[in-house]
Amino acid sequence: MPWSNFPYDWDSWEHDPSVRTSVALHTQWAPVDVTLTTPGTAQDLFNITPNIPTVNIATNPSFETGAPPTGYTAAGATLAQSATVARNGTNSLRITPNNAAAGEGAFWTSADQLASGINSQQLYWVVSAYFNDNAGSGNGARIVIADTAGTTIVNGNTVTLAAAWNRSTAALLLTGRTAAQYRVYFVTATQFPTVFYVDSFQSELLLGQGTATDYVDGSLGVNQEW
Repeated sequence: MPWSNFPYDWDSWEHDPSVRTSVALHTQWAPVDVTLTTPGTAQDLFNITPNIPTVNIATNPSFETGAPPTGYTAAGATLAQSATVARNGTNSLRITPNNAAAGEGAFWTSADQLASGINSQQLYWVVSAYFNDNAGSGNGARIVIADTAGTTIVNGNTVTLAAAWNRSTAALLLTGRTAAQYRVYFVTATQFPTVFYVDSFQSELLLGQGTATDYVDGSLGVNQEW
């Protein structure tokens, strides 16, 4: 597994960071725009803290590439890239359910490496995404982890579709599992025909916790990178 999939092992990325390099790991720049509280008196401009970084390993996570977005497959629905609403960037994934059953939407397929990890500790695969119908229909949608045959392994929390973004998350304990691919579905919780949108998809490996961290991708500015 590449180093980028081990955010919890951040301190191995650079063994001997100095004050000079510790503010520029991975060529990060932190511009200073601070007015001194007391002119001529030294004060901290910012503090360097060794927080565990968030690493989002989802591909095309804000659906900016492709029409329909590249890397996502329809499942009982019609997919399109849409600029009608977007939480990050300018586009989102537009899903039009077939209205034939529950569980209609789209899916993304992971790589085998998601099942690797430190066997002596609990390693979770946590996926999350934001849902919106730009209308307030009150219908339910959610994220789902499934195997490559489409059989559900973990259901995420059901969110109520509204003209605002609501997050659904699901977590799978990987420790003790053999390497395997998985699917992540963005689907209806019940049968309905309402168009809905998905954005800010995150796929991350977390040590000892199954709770999603704040969404990240390389377009979000300082301290973010692809």
